[in-house]
Amino acid sequence: MPRRDRYHQNVCQALLKDGWEITNDPLMIYQEGTRVYLDLAAERKAKDLLESVAIEIKVFGGKSQLTDFENAVGQYELYRTILAEVGSTHELYLALPQSAWMKMQTYPTLLRHLRGRQIHLLVFNPRLEEIVVWIKQTD
Repeated sequence: MPRRDRYHQNVCQALLKDGWEITNDPLMIYQEGTRVYLDLAAERKAKDLLESVAIEIKVFGGKSQLTDFENAVGQYELYRTILAEVGSTHELYLALPQSAWMKMQTYPTLLRHLRGRQIHLLVFNPRLEEIVVWIKQTD
C-alpha cells in the first residue's frame, strides 16, 4: 500500500465538512495485472443524484513546481484511463493545496494544459481543512 500524502487527513476532513462520505481510503483498482491506488473515493447525495468522486492528492512541495506538475498530470491521466476502462462511475479530481494553486496562477501554460486536458481540480486549505473550490474543466 502506498504512503499517504502529507495532506491526506486534511483533505478527508475537508470532504466530510463539505457533506461527502469517504467510501474508500484508498481506492484500489486492479486491471490486467496492474494494481493502482487512488488516495480517496467519496460520494454524496445531491438533488436525488449520487455524486461519486475519486481523488488523487498532491502536495506540490518539491524543488520544482514544473516537475511536481508533470508527475501529477501523468498520474492523473493514467488513473483517468484506468477508471474509464474498468467502467468506474467515479469522477477523478486532482486535489492540491491552495498555496500550490496560487503559485500555478503565474504559469499560464500550465493552466491552459489543465483546461485542455480537462483535469478537474479540488483546491483545499490544509490549515482550515476546507475545500476552497471545485474546478471542473470542460470544453
